[in-house]
Amino acid sequence: MKSSPMRLIGYWMESLNDCDYLPPQEFVWPFADDIRTTVADYLDRGDIFATYRGPSWCRFYCAQDMGCREMADGCWVWPEQLGHYVRDHGVALPVEFVEHVRAGTPPIPRSLWSDEPVDKTFWKNWCQQHSLGRYQSRIAEARLRADVEVAKQFNARVAAMEAKEGVSNQHCQWRGCERFALKNRALCAACCLGAQSGLDSPFYDLRNVLTEQTE
Repeated sequence: MKSSPMRLIGYWMESLNDCDYLPPQEFVWPFADDIRTTVADYLDRGDIFATYRGPSWCRFYCAQDMGCREMADGCWVWPEQLGHYVRDHGVALPVEFVEHVRAGTPPIPRSLWSDEPVDKTFWKNWCQQHSLGRYQSRIAEARLRADVEVAKQFNARVAAMEAKEGVSNQHCQWRGCERFALKNRALCAACCLGAQSGLDSPFYDLRNVLTEQTE
């Protein structure tokens, strides 16, 4: 008989554009060294659940190699090196998982792992309910500044494209767009650039937000 759907833990926001997760800095609080070590060691012993093409990075921006895999025990799924966050940065995890580890329940054999999608809701809800809130206003302010800068840079590229190609007297054919199309094109400069602007990554980087000290 297959087990219940596994629950995801230990995922963190990747950029200021990521509204699904929070940074691990929001979950740093004291807990007993023996429990921290037990939990971290358990995480290190997980079975491989999935492998991805790109490596992750430590959100505390240390030199630790974070790997590119997900680990599991048949009940829970977590990113490789989650134990690093627990052991070296003092990040706390849900009490349900900690109690699962301390109970010493053997991992579920891979043949009995659930075929259903991994439950991400538990982790997202837990993070929202247990966040210390120290970074949320800073993230919101940084996101707003990034939005302004991206809009400014994007508008500059639109203007440059219009100056180079010229603008026709025909409306852009993209649904809902009221701009005029470029000459010899069906779309306006903004729609031609669209998501291909390539501006998001540098402006929505998390490093400055997460490495500055909070009160």
